[in-house]
Amino acid sequence: MTSRVTLSVYVQPRASRTAIAGQHGDDLKIRLAAAPVDNAANEALVEFIAQQLGIPKRNIRVLAGAASRRKTLEIEGASAEALGALCNPAPLVATARRRALGVTTKKPIQTGPR
Repeated sequence: MTSRVTLSVYVQPRASRTAIAGQHGDDLKIRLAAAPVDNAANEALVEFIAQQLGIPKRNIRVLAGAASRRKTLEIEGASAEALGALCNPAPLVATARRRALGVTTKKPIQTGPR
């Protein structure tokens, strides 16, 4: 038996690049480079999610919101680890890793004459 999961997303079309942009309320925010013309943004969304989860595009359907920024996707056959990684994008992990290693991005305090 295959598992099916629904995922609520908020899409920002015509972005400079396609990427996960964090949260938008309770939804996962995704920026898409595709324009919302002739279903191009929906196709780009399905292709991006399939690539991120490592599953075929045919396993993802837009259940609601085909002509809206808020969409509900039905995803079939994705692992729990892949879904968790999708909802917690890498920049957040990288920031936590830098903090754990003690790496800071602040400029050092200068002493003495300028």
